[in-house]
Amino acid sequence: MKGTFAAVVAVLALSVLATSARAQVLYGSIVGTVTDSADLAVPGATVTITHVETNQSRDAATNETGTYTFPNVAAGTYNVEVTLPGFQTFRAQDIVVRLNTAVRVDARLTVGSLQESVTVSAAAVLLQTPPTHGTSLKISFRYKPAFDVYNQ
Repeated sequence: MKGTFAAVVAVLALSVLATSARAQVLYGSIVGTVTDSADLAVPGATVTITHVETNQSRDAATNETGTYTFPNVAAGTYNVEVTLPGFQTFRAQDIVVRLNTAVRVDARLTVGSLQESVTVSAAAVLLQTPPTHGTSLKISFRYKPAFDVYNQ
């Protein structure tokens, strides 16, 4: 009887341990919302997280509500960068991600300057003009209003 009871207790203990081991999450996550200076959502911004220890990075774009999510992020220290043309780059450094936790990094973008570069390269075009040997051209203009206000 004692042996059977001990076996049942051992089986129950192992099943509880196996269940709790399956429930453990081996990753964390980084989530956030990107807004502008008027507190409006910024869709289409590129969010890059870089694992400081390994220098590996991942990119995601913000959705129509300005939110982003990086699920299944390995534990460690990360740098977060948010970019969008027309805005200054947002940077958050040394963000610590732990197992089974979600770290929120909200970004507020401020309007920046667009840096555009226009390069034009072409050879000079030579114009040929007709010779001016005693010829002249007379141009005259005559103003005729389309609508005469005085003679109605």
